[in-house]
Amino acid sequence: MKIRLVGTAEEAEAAAALIGTVMTVLEDSGPRSRRGGGLQIQRYLDVRLTPPDPPGSKDQPPHRCSGDAGREAKASHDAVDLSSWG
Repeated sequence: MKIRLVGTAEEAEAAAALIGTVMTVLEDSGPRSRRGGGLQIQRYLDVRLTPPDPPGSKDQPPHRCSGDAGREAKASHDAVDLSSWG
């Protein structure tokens, strides 16, 4: 799934970090300028609806959102129950 974040660089960084706590971030484009300039940026995250590996788990470095482009995640996780979100 692809998520587009639009806002200030600080807002997008905070949102990407929060998303990374409940979903596995496969790729992060990092901040990109929006057409017409201004203070807002856009940032794209490719995510999987599975929890990220816990920090320090074996066979994989700790999860990072920022600048994590091209990172491949393990496919052996259970899905996250999103039914209570709302």
